[in-house]
Amino acid sequence: MEQKISYHLMDPTKNYTLLVDTPVPEEKQAAIATELMRCVPLAEQAGFVGPVLPQDPAGTDIAIRMAGGEFCGNASMCAAVYAVTHGYAKRYDPQENGCEVHLAFRGQDRPVRVQVRPQDDGSFACTVEMPEVLGISVQQFAPCEDFPEGIALPVVFFPGIAHAIVETEKTSGASLIRERAERLLPLWCAQLGAEAMGLMFLDAETGHTPVRTLSPLVYVAGIGSLFWENSCASGTTAVGAYLGLPEIALSQPGGTLRIARSTDGRLLLSGSVRV
Repeated sequence: MEQKISYHLMDPTKNYTLLVDTPVPEEKQAAIATELMRCVPLAEQAGFVGPVLPQDPAGTDIAIRMAGGEFCGNASMCAAVYAVTHGYAKRYDPQENGCEVHLAFRGQDRPVRVQVRPQDDGSFACTVEMPEVLGISVQQFAPCEDFPEGIALPVVFFPGIAHAIVETEKTSGASLIRERAERLLPLWCAQLGAEAMGLMFLDAETGHTPVRTLSPLVYVAGIGSLFWENSCASGTTAVGAYLGLPEIALSQPGGTLRIARSTDGRLLLSGSVRV
């Protein structure tokens, strides 16, 4: 039986995201997302939005689940903008000229809070309160056919996704990892038993600018997707947590994302969304 699917293509720093607002059973979401992404080549990921359910955290405005069950900061911004533009948002702050949206992000125990402020150019400036890091540890990745040397890399763990950091100037074999990354990442994700995993290639600072360059590769096991993403919000957060800086801006192929730690310890990621 054919089913018509309603979706919206959104642009959070060129990490093009499909938001499906047709109700789809969870067990069918991966297959539908794969087909939609085949039909919309720009899309790098897909999520499903809809009304909150009784089992969702109290006080949330809208629910979102990614097709592979992973967490995604850019998709959080997209869902929040969708909530504002489709009448789900309840908390308007006239002083900030924006809304605070509370997301029920499936797989997260607590609401994900996003500040959304419309801009004069039609875009939306967003700040996401990112989930806390579960841990940072050096992981030894076993030798394999593509990388017989094996390697130890720092990995930052979040609920639903893990990111390995490759500092290109400091990591022995970084160029070889980049060359073979698309084959290595699914193997390393399986080794960690993660739902999704990123390889974050972090270049050194150049000149006197505090901005560093990040090239993110992300694999989602549940749908088998593998993309050199134009931007990665959780990867940006992982780099900020790993470096331990109060704030950093990371230039990525699609633009710049910023991560800062507030005075009360929250990880706040800033970016923008175009509809």
